Amino acid sequence: MKKKRFNQKGVAAYFYLFFFFSLMLLFLFAVAIPFMQTFNIEAYSMGEEILQQSQGAIDDIDNTEVRESIQGMVDNQLDSTETQIDILGTFFQYGWLIIILIVLLIIFMATRETVETAIA
Repeated sequence: MKKKRFNQKGVAAYFYLFFFFSLMLLFLFAVAIPFMQTFNIEAYSMGEEILQQSQGAIDDIDNTEVRESIQGMVDNQLDSTETQIDILGTFFQYGWLIIILIVLLIIFMATRETVETAIA
């Protein structure tokens, strides 16, 4: 029975890479994405108030082409922020699934390496 050495065929590299990747994903899904979602919600609420106040000035523009263009930009800004919040919410909601998939990939790579090098 051979002993597994960490310098054999990149075993240490796999271990450190997946360990770092797992920590990064855990930080991302547990801390960063909820923080970004909260930040986007706060920015959206502040920005929406400003954009609603500008609606009166936009309605006073006489040139319909310019008014519609500016109104389209305001609407696009509101829609894009809502989309960002929805995407971050989905990532936060299904982050556990991605973490499980990464852990399964780590286990698969470790067992595959063991099989390939014929170490029991």
